[in-house]
Amino acid sequence: MKTYNQYVRKQEGIQAEVFVEPSNEAKFLLRNFGWLVSPPDKRGNFLSRAIRSAMVAPFTQMTFFSFDLQAFLFQIFHQTKLARFGHFTFMMFVNMFIMAGLRGVEIATLSNGVIFSGATTYAAILLIWYVAIALVTKLYGWMLISLPSVVVLYAASGAYIEWLPADHALYLNPWIATVISAFLIATSHILEPKLPPRAAKDFTWISVHDFILGKNGRNSTFTMARNTIKTASFLIWGTLDECWASPRLMPYNFLMLMFEAGYKPEVYDKLKARADKAMESGNPAVDYVGIGGGSFMQIPRA
Repeated sequence: MKTYNQYVRKQEGIQAEVFVEPSNEAKFLLRNFGWLVSPPDKRGNFLSRAIRSAMVAPFTQMTFFSFDLQAFLFQIFHQTKLARFGHFTFMMFVNMFIMAGLRGVEIATLSNGVIFSGATTYAAILLIWYVAIALVTKLYGWMLISLPSVVVLYAASGAYIEWLPADHALYLNPWIATVISAFLIATSHILEPKLPPRAAKDFTWISVHDFILGKNGRNSTFTMARNTIKTASFLIWGTLDECWASPRLMPYNFLMLMFEAGYKPEVYDKLKARADKAMESGNPAVDYVGIGGGSFMQIPRA
């Protein structure tokens, strides 16, 4: 069996295993943004630490066509029914409200008087993006579900703007509604059993109880207060992350339901086996498909 462990940098005390060769996008990030995603000293400066802490999994946040990684982390980060429901429902709302907000941005007016708006551009980008991923992965049934969803959300965004009263409440503003929807996605993680690396510890997953109170409740009052504030702050960072993630991950909500309904079992079995193996280790990777928690990746030497 071919191994790709040369792509992970060894971290003392951390078992690491790479199941799938990192994508070209991931290698691009390693070559050009190593200071952020994989600092040589495994720590980096204050800015890189802060960004990684807020993003938690920068490789999934900064790649757009890395199907194996996106599908893997989608399964790893959404273990509860609440998280899966929250993401399925409110990611559609995020995209719909973004389109509603962009309807006021005029890009061009066609000769027949039709206005080409920011919403049209956004919807077109999503359509092209989803088609490209489906074609590369040969999941054509997925494409047939994803494309109508964009069309429906585009139509819904227009209907929303037409309905929206001139003296509407602040929370009905499309951009405020986008943030509220993303916040609801973030809060749907609340029942997840463990905090991922960088959200708490640097390299390992840990339960909220152990992070705040310490194992056997041994943390000092100062440490408990600091860790409580850090945990609560992820409602802010998580909201921003979910705003950014919704265009990318919305179709994966559909795909996972399709898998569970029997679509492409040979593909699902492979993806699920990877996620299950990583979860059984207790420390699934967040930068690559495999085991190792927050272990950093590297470009192997020739």
